[in-house]
Amino acid sequence: MERLWFEPAVEGLFLHTLNGQISPPLAAKLKRIGIDLGEKLKPAYPAPVWAEAISITGAELRPELDPDARCDWMGELFSSGYASTFSGKAMYALLKILGPRRTLLRVERNFRSVTNYVSVQVDEILPDRYALTFNHVDGIPYFFKGIIDHSGKELGAPRKSSDTVVTDGSRLTLFIDIRPTVDSPFPRREDLNRQPSPNAQEVRL
Repeated sequence: MERLWFEPAVEGLFLHTLNGQISPPLAAKLKRIGIDLGEKLKPAYPAPVWAEAISITGAELRPELDPDARCDWMGELFSSGYASTFSGKAMYALLKILGPRRTLLRVERNFRSVTNYVSVQVDEILPDRYALTFNHVDGIPYFFKGIIDHSGKELGAPRKSSDTVVTDGSRLTLFIDIRPTVDSPFPRREDLNRQPSPNAQEVRL
């Protein structure tokens, strides 16, 4: 199966959030790799093309940031832009009703509205504290972190995902704390080696 990102992803990021910020040279770079913003958008784009577009655009617009910070920033922009699309508005309206816990348990389904391959395992490793493991992040793990952080902010989460991010470039684990108040940092070092709790859930379609 070819790994793809769908049209609403490109629409939300490049035609909504970044509208007016794409210079002709940047547009030309994107066109060369397969994303032509001057034409009708395609129904889907290969994952490697999408990942390259994220890296190219971040480097062009935020050259002062390191690559991980650029991807984090691009992820937040993506989440903001997708929320302004037709499908994104409907999804965020539902998630605000569901609340943080049920939103986490359906995070894979949420990603499937913009891509056909992202799988996310959700483990509750301590009460109200979760580990989200992404199976494919295409060398841009902090892009996914930015998406999760901005989505949480939009939904009223008390804080961003933990700065402890485990990744090998293709897989990513984020730690999410949905407690209203926090009296200690999360995760603790010893948590990283804990087995999933009996309440661990793997989200599949």
